[in-house]
Amino acid sequence: MKRTTFGKLALLSAAVALLLMAVPVSSQDDITITNLGSLGSYGRTADVNNHGQVVGWHEPPGVVGAVHFLWTPENGWLDLPGSGLSYVYVNDLGHVAANEYVGAGSVMPTLWENGQVTPLGHLGGEFAVPRAFNEVGQVAGDSTTVQGECHAFLWTPGAAMQDLGTLGGTQSKAVAMNNSGWVVGDSRTAGANNHAFLWTPSGGMRDLGTLGGSYSRAYDINGLGQVIGGSSTAAGTDHAFLWTAKGGMTDLGTLGGSYSAAYDINEAGQVVGWSSIPGDAERHAFLWTPDGGMRDLGTLGSTRSRATRVNNNGQVVGTGWLATGESRAFVWTPFTGMLDLGTLPGGQRSDAVDINEHGQVVGWSDTSTGERGAVLWTILLTPAEQARSMIGTISALADDGVLKAGTANGLTQKLDNAASNLDEGKTRPACGQLRAFVNQVEAAMKPGSIPADLGADLIDSASAIMAQVCE
Repeated sequence: MKRTTFGKLALLSAAVALLLMAVPVSSQDDITITNLGSLGSYGRTADVNNHGQVVGWHEPPGVVGAVHFLWTPENGWLDLPGSGLSYVYVNDLGHVAANEYVGAGSVMPTLWENGQVTPLGHLGGEFAVPRAFNEVGQVAGDSTTVQGECHAFLWTPGAAMQDLGTLGGTQSKAVAMNNSGWVVGDSRTAGANNHAFLWTPSGGMRDLGTLGGSYSRAYDINGLGQVIGGSSTAAGTDHAFLWTAKGGMTDLGTLGGSYSAAYDINEAGQVVGWSSIPGDAERHAFLWTPDGGMRDLGTLGSTRSRATRVNNNGQVVGTGWLATGESRAFVWTPFTGMLDLGTLPGGQRSDAVDINEHGQVVGWSDTSTGERGAVLWTILLTPAEQARSMIGTISALADDGVLKAGTANGLTQKLDNAASNLDEGKTRPACGQLRAFVNQVEAAMKPGSIPADLGADLIDSASAIMAQVCE
């Protein structure tokens, strides 16, 4: 599920508790792994929210289809009612978008809220599945129609399911959306080609075009309306793209090979995916940034890796392969490079599927019995990384208009100075900058330049860092 700046005040409050638990870390030894429960032979985790709540699916013996589950730190594992296909998502409210078999060959999307299940309906046919879920409770996906076509839909609380139409053909599919209800996916055109689309409440469905080839697909959208995906080129190869309202579709290029694919974009416009390298014999995970372009994230010893998610702190997760052939979940940060997240005891393979804003990664690992276990990895940040994480949050609050630019600039400068000093082992000046940060927050709270709740959270976060490094 896409993470955006919606609800940053709440996210910062949640971050305080995690900062209080963090200790100076920078290596694989600083990653904890928690077994959430058995997934059987084929189940998977699917999503994690910013409170560490996890959803996924498994196939218990004697049950037809996938049984969805919700795991929470407070209550552990809960199987949700019914069974269906594997699509399941959780938002920061703890609500779950899933689907359920409602008859022979019939599937309907559902919304689970505090033990209550609400069927979301369909567009007249008998098959509808959710593929995206945002923080305001909207669900997007695709549904068959009375005519037997398959159309993208948007469901909004209190309203009927909305048919988003097509680009002139008979099929469309929604795969992601942001918290403004902007939906992306792909649709058949009148010419029977497949093109990426962006649907907005005011503009309807817009064809995003291609990179010169015949088809394109959109895979994600951030809160700024930036869209990423893949498209064929005039040369007949597939490349990752970034689409913006101002610049249109831009080819993100490759790592020197012929092919690339993009899977996720964060609020800073950073994109992750995979690309072939010269000769096309190897495919490596990449991180693309507006300032630095495409960066090779390397591998875990083999010729393959792929990055599938990036959070707003620039932490990247995905799957790499060892020289011995086993797949392994990985996390990459600018400070550590690519780290193998490991497996459960006795396991050989693992996979990472999502990461939240606090460095909690969900995925699966096999076990000594051959079954899969649902896994939550927690990546603890160093004090310097914590300070830089706060910079990202403050910048987002300034972009949202919660903080004035001058106030935000002063705060981020002090945090940046503190982080740089900590990188160099200079704790005394770092502590001075952190105390100056707290003083500025307290001063800005008095006239209301910083809301009281936000100010308290910022002070608590800075105090958590100082408790680790200051005398």
